[in-house]
Amino acid sequence: MFVFVGFGFRLSGQTVLSATAVELKKGKDQYVSFNAVNERNNEVFALLSDKESVHFLRYNSALFLRDTLTVARPEKSYTFILGYAFEDDNPIVFWSDDPIKKILEVSFDVKNKKSTSRQHELFSGDEHFVCSFTERNIFYAITASKNAQNLTVHYYGSGRFISKTIDLSAFEFLNANNAKVPFNDLITQNPIEKIEPKNVNGLVSGIQKIKLYVENNQVFITNDLNHVATQMLRIDLGSFAVTEQNFPHQTSEDSSRLHNSFLKNQRLYQLAVSDQKLSLASRSIDNTSDIKIFSSAEKDTISFRNSPFFSATGTQRPTVIKSLKKFFRKLSSSRTGITVYEYNSGHLLITVGGLRETNTTGSVIAGIALSVGTIATGTDADVTDLFDSDTAETVYFETVVDDQFNHMIAADELLADDFISQFLNESEDVIVSNVFYYRGFYVLSYYDKRAKQYVLRKFEDATMN
Repeated sequence: MFVFVGFGFRLSGQTVLSATAVELKKGKDQYVSFNAVNERNNEVFALLSDKESVHFLRYNSALFLRDTLTVARPEKSYTFILGYAFEDDNPIVFWSDDPIKKILEVSFDVKNKKSTSRQHELFSGDEHFVCSFTERNIFYAITASKNAQNLTVHYYGSGRFISKTIDLSAFEFLNANNAKVPFNDLITQNPIEKIEPKNVNGLVSGIQKIKLYVENNQVFITNDLNHVATQMLRIDLGSFAVTEQNFPHQTSEDSSRLHNSFLKNQRLYQLAVSDQKLSLASRSIDNTSDIKIFSSAEKDTISFRNSPFFSATGTQRPTVIKSLKKFFRKLSSSRTGITVYEYNSGHLLITVGGLRETNTTGSVIAGIALSVGTIATGTDADVTDLFDSDTAETVYFETVVDDQFNHMIAADELLADDFISQFLNESEDVIVSNVFYYRGFYVLSYYDKRAKQYVLRKFEDATMN
């Protein structure tokens, strides 16, 4: 939720959980930091690397440091960590080159304090990388064929990689012109955006038309390019069976022409926008009759919102749009999207908005391509790197609902993400930071270059009374 955190509510909820002395060699452009949580026993593992060494730290479920191990860093071609797995409670990390062609598996033997490595030539030349993730301690990498309507799921189990090809040629895919296109062409023109389930996903992710989610050992791919319905493919990670569902968009007499959706906790939140009307729907993906809808026209006030209408250009602080008509005009000329975040209270923060690129005269430049990972990926990517930061405009409002899609009028709930952002902005000595979700709160891990310490710091959502 948009709140100026600095006004009498500074960095509430943060606690230093651990600070461990680690000295990194010079050359911070080669530093790598990574965290992994063992879902079986809640142990946390951290990896911090300079150009010569990899420092491995193991924490128990109370986040007390238990073990450390230092090993040689892999060869220079392996520049980042793609993901992790656990087998027999021992962590395995997968280093990769850039662009991704090969993977180096590094297994840590916690009991005997040693590591082993093995190289994998996992991806063929006729496929491109889509995403990677860890589900139930198993590492997965998904690739898409360049020449066929296939997805391939590569997963690590019992000490080796196994690949399962999923044929999607039996399904019909429509592009923005409602024309049939092969799946491989569809995602070449509209790359798949992976959504981080526990984190605040920005509108730059919410506006993407094809999204991928991982929930309950299933992969969901949603397609909102066509004007009729949200198309959803559901892939079971146990059987690798794929099923299709279609959820009609909420249209109206004025032919709502902008649509998008967001999946959260087995419910699909659908947005429909025109220059005169907006509708927001929540529906169960397993019960077609379970659907609730909020709607508002230009002459209304959008009574189900919890914030003003905001506009932000470039890196400037948001300003309030006082005219509903003006908000509709700006939103309907933007790439519209929606994101949903679940507070610790169980309430849901829904952000509805759009992004557009304007020139100095205010006209819209069509066809911007925006895609960025969230803070949870551990990258330093920034939305402002993707377009002209002086002319990019965001318009949005926020609403808070319960899990039954009832609008909530409640005390402002502040995001841990806001506290983390403020801390990072004010801390000059923090480098190579990551954020991960852990047992109801968030942990910011980072290297303090002045203190020469690796730090774990706790942040939580909070309520402003």
